[in-house]
Amino acid sequence: MATFEYEALREPGDSVRGEIDAADARAATNLLVRRGYHILRLDNVGEARGTRFGMRRVRNRAVVQFTRDVAGLLRAGLSLDHALRTLRERHVDPTWRMILGTMRTRLEEGGTFSQCLAAHNDVFDSVYVNLVRAGEESGMLVEVLQRLAKLGVRREELRRSVRLALVYPAVLAALGVITVIVMMTFVVPMFTQVFEESDQILPW
Repeated sequence: MATFEYEALREPGDSVRGEIDAADARAATNLLVRRGYHILRLDNVGEARGTRFGMRRVRNRAVVQFTRDVAGLLRAGLSLDHALRTLRERHVDPTWRMILGTMRTRLEEGGTFSQCLAAHNDVFDSVYVNLVRAGEESGMLVEVLQRLAKLGVRREELRRSVRLALVYPAVLAALGVITVIVMMTFVVPMFTQVFEESDQILPW
């Protein structure tokens, strides 16, 4: 997968510039032609960012922030394509830039938002995708996204609570192990020496 910078003309003659991820120049050209672009320039600027740095595991909080941002931009009156482009331009994370880029490409090829999400099932689970699909079909996408964001926040808070609940017993167990090691390494040998010097029998 490589990243290509392009300049093209689009009806009614507007000049557009951008980036597109594709396997090679021919694939990039085909994608742009399908969008109705007349290509003026196409430059390979290197390996796709997501490939170059490796796809990292996306945290739940990042998905929550993405959901909240998309909902906010749609509520502000932006189209879904414009919202995804805006988020991609803002993002510095290479993994998210790749995800948003491929989502925009699929969207411009006629896919729905839920289909774009389903293509990244390692990031968006089936429940998330199905709820978005229901929001699209009912015309309540913004409301569904806002509810998903709130649900994600609650899930993150629950995970944080569970982690904190597990920390205390883990600390106690670690202190217990350290105490036993100190006793066996320093304290017990000291008592052994005292008993040996006083010619007394050890009680164990």
